[in-house]
Amino acid sequence: MLVLPVTACSDGGGSTASPPVATTATATATPPTEEAPPSTEAPTSTDTGTDTSEPEPEPSDDPPPTEEPVPSEAPTTPARPTGDAASELWGLRYQGTAEVQVDAYDQCSVDGSRRFTGTRRYSLAGTLEIGRPRDGGDQSEANPFTLVLSLGAPSQDGSISLWSAGVASASAHDLAGNTRDPRLVLTYWGLQWKRGTVSGTLNDTHTREGVTLNLLNWSRPLIACHPEYGSLPGGFPEAIGTGATLSGDLDQRRARLTVSGNTADGLEQFRFTFSG
Repeated sequence: MLVLPVTACSDGGGSTASPPVATTATATATPPTEEAPPSTEAPTSTDTGTDTSEPEPEPSDDPPPTEEPVPSEAPTTPARPTGDAASELWGLRYQGTAEVQVDAYDQCSVDGSRRFTGTRRYSLAGTLEIGRPRDGGDQSEANPFTLVLSLGAPSQDGSISLWSAGVASASAHDLAGNTRDPRLVLTYWGLQWKRGTVSGTLNDTHTREGVTLNLLNWSRPLIACHPEYGSLPGGFPEAIGTGATLSGDLDQRRARLTVSGNTADGLEQFRFTFSG
């Protein structure tokens, strides 16, 4: 409770002091009001009647803009093999000459054993062809390339032919009557290729299939053991036996191959070097 003193002033003369009057002021305390927690709801806009949307564009005679295509990366084309790739030789053809040596034998000894009859040396013009490995049906030649070497004419005495593989025609149906590809790949030579050097071995003559392509055309006497009566004209094609070998160098300009082996009956042993 607050008490305030009041003083009276006179306008002259004696003054009479009035007793102080006590004025009482009463303060009333108002309890505090609880504030509402802040709202977490998003404020809502109040429609004031004003259109706030963007105006629609006016029609134009100009053509609509077109999007320029984004240039895509060109597909990567595999580079042609260079250097030591065997595929670089596919399609190449070499023409050259072979120097041939043949040691001949017969079985005209008293006991029937093999007998040496002489050595023959000669030269033959020839062609070496290198190509893509052969395929047929579901089979393919398991070599880095196919190889065909022809020395001399096929009917010429002393001529030689080498095939790394060939494709024969078989029945279009198997034993059960099912249809199949009639092409049959016959692989004769196993070839290896590394850094310009080729080597190989004749692994199969395929005489049982009746398709013998590795041949030495060699003359035979009209009468066995009697060469004095002459020889068969043109020679006789002798199958080259398994185990024959070849080795040499090949590149895109030159070829040099050395081949040695014997015929399947063992009566002719040969060796030649082809350069083309």
